[in-house]
Amino acid sequence: MMDHFEPIAIIGRGCILPPHSCSPEELWDAIVEGRSGIHPPTSGRWGTQVDYVDPDRNAVDRTYCGIGGFVTDYDQDDRAASSERMRLNRTQRMIVDSASQAISESGIDDSERARCRLFVGNMLADEAFGDQSLSEISGELLAECVNAFGTDARDAARRAIDDVILSRNNASETANAPSDLARIPAELLGMPDEHIVIDGACASGLLIVDLAARYLHTHAKPLVMAVGAMANMSITGNVSFAKIGGLSDKPARPLDANANGLVPAEGAAAVLLCTLSYAKRHGYPISGVIIGSYSTSDGHGKAIYAPNPEGQQRTMRGALAQAGIDPDGIDYIETHATGTPAGDNSELTAIMGMLSERRNGPVSIGSIKNLIGHGFPTAGTSNLLSVLESFSHERYLPTHGVTTPHPLIAKHPELLQLHANPDPWPEPENRPRRALINAFGFGGINSSVIVEQYDDGRSAGPAHAAAETRDAMYLAVQCVAQANCEKPRTLLDDPMTADWRVFHTPPVLLPHMDIAQRLAVLAAGNLQPMMESDQKETVGAFLGQPSGLAVGARRELRIRLPEILDAIAHAEIPDERRRELQHWFGDRVTTSIGATVEAALPGYMDNIVSGRIANMFNYRGPNCVIDGGRLSFARSIEMASLVLAEHEADGMIVGSSFANPSHLVDQDAARLATATLIMLRPLDWVKAHREQVQAVIRISHADQPGTDPQVFLDAARLAQAVTERGRHASRLQAGSMLVDVMDLDAVTSERIERLPDGLQEHPGTDAGRGPSNGVTVHDTWIGIQGPTVPDCLAMLLDGTVQPDGQDTPIRIIVPFDSPAERESKIRELRILRDALRRHR
Repeated sequence: MMDHFEPIAIIGRGCILPPHSCSPEELWDAIVEGRSGIHPPTSGRWGTQVDYVDPDRNAVDRTYCGIGGFVTDYDQDDRAASSERMRLNRTQRMIVDSASQAISESGIDDSERARCRLFVGNMLADEAFGDQSLSEISGELLAECVNAFGTDARDAARRAIDDVILSRNNASETANAPSDLARIPAELLGMPDEHIVIDGACASGLLIVDLAARYLHTHAKPLVMAVGAMANMSITGNVSFAKIGGLSDKPARPLDANANGLVPAEGAAAVLLCTLSYAKRHGYPISGVIIGSYSTSDGHGKAIYAPNPEGQQRTMRGALAQAGIDPDGIDYIETHATGTPAGDNSELTAIMGMLSERRNGPVSIGSIKNLIGHGFPTAGTSNLLSVLESFSHERYLPTHGVTTPHPLIAKHPELLQLHANPDPWPEPENRPRRALINAFGFGGINSSVIVEQYDDGRSAGPAHAAAETRDAMYLAVQCVAQANCEKPRTLLDDPMTADWRVFHTPPVLLPHMDIAQRLAVLAAGNLQPMMESDQKETVGAFLGQPSGLAVGARRELRIRLPEILDAIAHAEIPDERRRELQHWFGDRVTTSIGATVEAALPGYMDNIVSGRIANMFNYRGPNCVIDGGRLSFARSIEMASLVLAEHEADGMIVGSSFANPSHLVDQDAARLATATLIMLRPLDWVKAHREQVQAVIRISHADQPGTDPQVFLDAARLAQAVTERGRHASRLQAGSMLVDVMDLDAVTSERIERLPDGLQEHPGTDAGRGPSNGVTVHDTWIGIQGPTVPDCLAMLLDGTVQPDGQDTPIRIIVPFDSPAERESKIRELRILRDALRRHR
């Protein structure tokens, strides 16, 4: 864990949230007044007259939850009329609108937008992506009927289906690939081509804030726009979630003893972030300061979607440690509490464990989900916005709908208290108001953020170099592993066979688990023999790959079959042939795609590809899937390097696992039916594990973006370069990101300057990190070299010296674990250098 968390300022905010909160101020008013945004969907939102709602929880392909958190009148908003915005799908519009509010509040100009990166937290893309997937898989299925019905019937049925399906969300007029959720808004907002979509399920909204903080600490760019967004309220997700039993058939009651499930919701919430020192230097308005953030995975659990209080408590404690405070240092916790009995109980258990050392009275807790629903990837950022408004009004957030507090709250008033009204929030002595905010994700990924009210007199934190470019970063490659299967020909094809016992899953459930998830588990299993067996180490997994799993298209087809059959009923085909085609199509779907069961939802969620790795092998560092289009893998390496650089994990698995033949996916970016995983370690790990290092990668940035397919940086090419060094290109590039593959000895030669006269003075700086004074200073080590080094120097530095002869240059690498230790080592070197000079 890093020694010091440089404070991050929130300089802009925006939101589009139920019922019609189109600013943080409107959100506050809705919460205080208790205005609910939870109601049945508007006519046509689920695209058919078929009643998908059935109170029988066992009804096939039906849901018992007929309500959701919907933003009313959003499509009729005057802002939607511009031609520029009409080419956006619903999620993209919400991202642009919420981010535009944040930009307006901050006052940044166009030149500053060009220095701002867009991080989008999302899951399951937009409804229009689901519509396009449904159109594609329906067309593939219709292709099978040509021999029996002819091309004319096939074409007429296809036209009828597309007329209905693709018109619902204007799907044929917009770019709907999941990566487009960041790409197109970034273009409209005037932000550079370095956008990413991060999928950590329900943790995404705070995971993007955590990763944005790590990125801002590098000072590569000064601004990040972090937007959690979810507008996919398709019936497919509702039915799938209902089969887990996690939904409620009435407005949710988080933190109540009688809570019986969550209510899905749409919306977007945005925060514009920069370091506190940068905000103060430029005079930006500051609505709050993030002083700590942390993300972890649960590791082993009862099920892939079962919450784990131990993992959640570890996340909260990590955020406290980053902030340098103890549990007495917070006043309020905005809980993730969704209203599911298991989820609420797990979180409250984790909170009580975290507060066990508290001595200053109870902490106030609350949840706004009973009014706005559970926005999944939007939950964390909407929680953050509500707390910032609470700071502004100096009042606690009221939690509505709790008639009987959860037993853990009722039994422990000395630790926990709820507020039914916006009670005054007293200002603590000697510190600002502070809150801890949670977002816990389906699949076992957890994020916590600590934010405090801004104080004009507060220190901006440590000074940092103002350089806009970063020195190269080095990471050790411990091992690589792959798993492959036959490439699927169509979205309906599942050619993978494997021993089902490997997956700890009954064989009947395997078809519900996408090939990408199965391949990822097999590849991760292949990693294990090459790794140490210590399961306590903190290892995470960031997989960079296009989002959208093939089995998700099959689930769309099975659940939304009534829409397809209704469309075929209006096709220009003779009546008898049309009825025969309807029967054939329906029978083909129901016999080849199983009914929706408990395993269906986790089986097609993108983040579960990395989540299964963490769950199966007990990895407890952060995990997520990162979609940056063709640059997805490069973005995953970049984000993993940030986590490793700040010691938030001991190792990070990067790579990809994908098997979707859809034309909606960039086939050059998706190595079909292949999982490639690469274990990365920080360079200081090499000191004790040199024999386990396969290679070292050097990460830097080029002046000009590169797209040469021969040297394009993806997981498979990097793995090949690592395992076959010397026979393949050692430099790979994606956009402006360069990765050089080299031997460990080459790294030592490159990074340590040759000093021909012992420890001579060498003035200047090393990448802005301070005076070198005869040593090379890198992110995780100090290097010295010379023809002779006294034994006492080796002893002082705890290094080893093995010269081949008196004239052979000697190298010593001195690792360090923190900036403070680095400065201490440099001081020791300077003192010894001066002593040696005096005795010459």
